[in-house]
Amino acid sequence: LKPIPEKQSQNLKVMTFNIWNGGREMGAEIGVQRTVEVIKESGADLIMMQETYGSGPIIADALGYYFYLRSSNISIMSRYPILETYPYYQAFHCGGVRVRFNKDLYVNVFSIWLHYLSDYLGEMHQKADLSYAELLEGEQKRLNELKEIMKCLEPLALKSDQEPLLLCGDFNSGSHLDWIEETQSRHNGYVFPFPQSHALVAAGYKDAYRQIHPDPVSDPSITWPVAELDNYIRDRIDFIYLHGTKIHPQSARKIDTHPVRFPSDHAAVLVDFQTHKPTYEMTEQLKE
Repeated sequence: LKPIPEKQSQNLKVMTFNIWNGGREMGAEIGVQRTVEVIKESGADLIMMQETYGSGPIIADALGYYFYLRSSNISIMSRYPILETYPYYQAFHCGGVRVRFNKDLYVNVFSIWLHYLSDYLGEMHQKADLSYAELLEGEQKRLNELKEIMKCLEPLALKSDQEPLLLCGDFNSGSHLDWIEETQSRHNGYVFPFPQSHALVAAGYKDAYRQIHPDPVSDPSITWPVAELDNYIRDRIDFIYLHGTKIHPQSARKIDTHPVRFPSDHAAVLVDFQTHKPTYEMTEQLKE
């Protein structure tokens, strides 16, 4: 076993990253290497990974991190010791671990991937008059998956004031905090109350990125696709949600650059959590 870090850190950098077919789409070896470089440069302590597809052990070894492979798709890498694993829900869609952050604090973290169908980002271009009913019907599969995952996590959510709970991943779906009247020109004129993000807020989860950057007009933070794609609306579909009060987001950013070429079609999202009180003021919209 690797030694427990002696320094009792006060900040925890958490990343969610869909690395796109094991990071190999931009080169079987160089793509994986660049994925490692992106993560190293970020300083991430915990990486919730999707589309791992065989590259997980290589990346974790290069980082020197503890590693949990839940399925070909889902994995988690941690600078800190992994004490327990949670084989909740379906392995292809969900995996979690309990991490010892420092001698006084344990954190439960989950990497998830919700189904990409129906593809609302493409459908809105192909059919300009999609109704809300049609959009909601398309979102139902993802909503059902998320509800099942949240149900599994309920015991951990109940004790999240003692052990913070982080739900991170590729949701393949937008947020009601982003699809508002002020941004409808970016979304083919739609204002859409995504049921997944509403369900998470109702259950006490907080969108960590939007806590730091509450204005989607000035900071849309598009995470997919990184590059322009014909006939697709671009959207923020990769999220880090927090349940609990022991850690607080202090900064957040998306990462979609590399000195040579970024290796994925998804941007990574990085949130720096700290154990002291936040310096920002949460907006009323995010409190609701």
